[in-house]
Amino acid sequence: MTLLTLTPGNAPTAVGVQGLLRRLIPKVWAAFPRARVRVRLDGGFATPALFDELEAAGVDYVVAMAKNPVLEAAAAPWLAEARLQAERTGASARVFGETRYQAKSWPHPRRAVIKAEVVVHPGRALRDNPRIVITNLRHSPERLYREIYCARGDSENRLKELHHDLAVGRTSCSRFWANQLRVTLTAAAYVLLQELQLRADRTSLARAQVGRLRLVLLKIGVRVTRSVRRVVLHLPRAHPDPHAWQRIARRLGAFTPNRIAGLPNPVVVSTLDSTCASLVRVYLGPVPCRPQPPLVTASRAPRPQSRCTHRTNTTLRAPFIRSDE
Repeated sequence: MTLLTLTPGNAPTAVGVQGLLRRLIPKVWAAFPRARVRVRLDGGFATPALFDELEAAGVDYVVAMAKNPVLEAAAAPWLAEARLQAERTGASARVFGETRYQAKSWPHPRRAVIKAEVVVHPGRALRDNPRIVITNLRHSPERLYREIYCARGDSENRLKELHHDLAVGRTSCSRFWANQLRVTLTAAAYVLLQELQLRADRTSLARAQVGRLRLVLLKIGVRVTRSVRRVVLHLPRAHPDPHAWQRIARRLGAFTPNRIAGLPNPVVVSTLDSTCASLVRVYLGPVPCRPQPPLVTASRAPRPQSRCTHRTNTTLRAPFIRSDE
């Protein structure tokens, strides 16, 4: 699930998060009634109102907490132990612990998990690196931090894909809502690319990120020929990964014209004849008409002998692509 919103540059990080959670969590539970919802957040979201919202919603949460003198004093014993280990072994050391912490604006104390780390760099002095996480889970401190909280690193990779591969930060318009529309369109494009990632399972692109998928699947030169009933893509023979492209295309609803390869019509060929130049035919979805667009699918009847001279403007719509598989 991808949810992107644009906020003013001078607004705090947690602005609008409560409203989003109030709308999102009931929708998740409506779709998955038996699911256990777990929320992981950065330190910028650790506000008293957000903690109260998460507890009122009845969800599990793991939220990073910014350091302060009280938490640093609580982490001091574990940091001392980690420093002894680092001096003895000459390598970075981690020690995990927990305590109860209550800020002045909190109605009650909450569990604080502490990661006391001492980092060793050759030629440099030892550096303390304590981290504090506020949670309502009951797992051991080490497991909670390593396996649950640090798992948010994969979400950070998704944000990097949005920034570096889809340019979600390109908000150069002078109006706020115009920039929000850009962000929304970028999120929609990312959802479509996630569908490509799902279809790329068991191919050489199974673990490819968005940038790789764009280069191999979308940013390629093809010759497109279109008739009333079909769109034909003539792929270049120098494609970097034609087998993965064809397999993903078939999973999205495309199929190869068998009769060109000389095979029986019901059989879907995985490797086309070299004379086809990786020819792929995709059937069109519903054709929009005004004022009320009827759902019209492409006919599978044989092509008539007389060539049609009138062509209508049609749109290729992926959700209604037909498949022979």
